Amino acid sequence: SMGDTSYILFAEPGAARSLYSVNHGCGRRMSRKAARDNFSQSGVNRQMRELNVMVNAGGDVPIDESPGCYKESALVIDAVVQAGLARVAYE
Repeated sequence: SMGDTSYILFAEPGAARSLYSVNHGCGRRMSRKAARDNFSQSGVNRQMRELNVMVNAGGDVPIDESPGCYKESALVIDAVVQAGLARVAYE
């Protein structure tokens, strides 16, 4: 998620069970259509400015990619670590 913490993970032996396939994002908690129905362009742009995240060279942030559309990264990372797939190297 653009509005949340980023992590670098190292694979653990359990990663073989998932064929070393690791998620590259937090996973959606809201469909793209629901995001467009629930968030405004001005609100999403303001949120990213407040977070000091520049998207599209300062242009509009894609509403369906805004932080509210995604799960909390800490919850996803905790699940990956608890499953024995990876460990956090850097946060």
